[in-house]
Amino acid sequence: MPTVSPKSFYASEALEAFRRVKLSSGYGDRVEYADQADSIGYLGITLQKVAQGEMVACELKGVAKTLIVVAADTFAVGAILYAADSGKVSDSASGTAIGTALEAATTGDGDEVEAILDGGAAAITTLRAAMSQDDAAVYPVPLTDLRTWDNLAVNIPATAGTDDLGLITGTAGSAAPQVEGADFGETTEAKNTSFVFELPPEYVAGETITLRATALMKVIADGACTLDAAVYRQAAPTVDICDTAAQSINSAVAADIDFTIIPDDCVPGDLLRVILYVAGTDTSTSDPNVTAVIEKIEMLLDIKG
Repeated sequence: MPTVSPKSFYASEALEAFRRVKLSSGYGDRVEYADQADSIGYLGITLQKVAQGEMVACELKGVAKTLIVVAADTFAVGAILYAADSGKVSDSASGTAIGTALEAATTGDGDEVEAILDGGAAAITTLRAAMSQDDAAVYPVPLTDLRTWDNLAVNIPATAGTDDLGLITGTAGSAAPQVEGADFGETTEAKNTSFVFELPPEYVAGETITLRATALMKVIADGACTLDAAVYRQAAPTVDICDTAAQSINSAVAADIDFTIIPDDCVPGDLLRVILYVAGTDTSTSDPNVTAVIEKIEMLLDIKG
């Protein structure tokens, strides 16, 4: 039945008064101390000192009482609850979380269970799972992070080298930094660069990853100019997970060039080594500045938090 705060729980360990506690894993009627990592995901504050196994009164965080809700499906004690049709609740992620289950819905649709309408903050599972997913969140890659493609210990040069793209500083207040190849009028171009990108903690494992480069030509080649990419997880350094072939950048107008990264085994904290390849051909003798330009580089990620 619904309970006005404070609510009593069994103590999974000896507890002192006025301490933060969280639900014990697998139980909706037991609590234990909340640690530093539980700065958000805790249940409330104890009001007395008790021994293990005794009942302890807890002032619930951010709520005045628990409530009975109707389940739309089965879920476990401590599940994060989301909105479902017909006013019911479910542990299937749908928008923003609304509460935490203090009882399991064992039968499924129609079960009446006790819950706290706390946005999932007391859930036994991680709070990040309760957040709404933001798709294609932009993570800029500073051009100063670019390295010599076959020697990561060395920054790319200030002007394009033998097989390296160059970092053009520009003039503060008038021209932004950019990455350029060499003028390959009446010849061919093959210039590269590389960087390492760490998937952040908020990245949702296995969700969409897109590499985006904004590129153009100072003068269009009469042959072709393309941008290609290879991406390797440090955990699997022999497998190229870039799923997009080389794309034309042979235009005087800057355009976003997107490369789809196969995300199947990608998890937060993964290090991705990215290599960008510029290749071009030109036969004209009259056009100077047939030069590839990369204005910016970004990683687009599906995230929570």
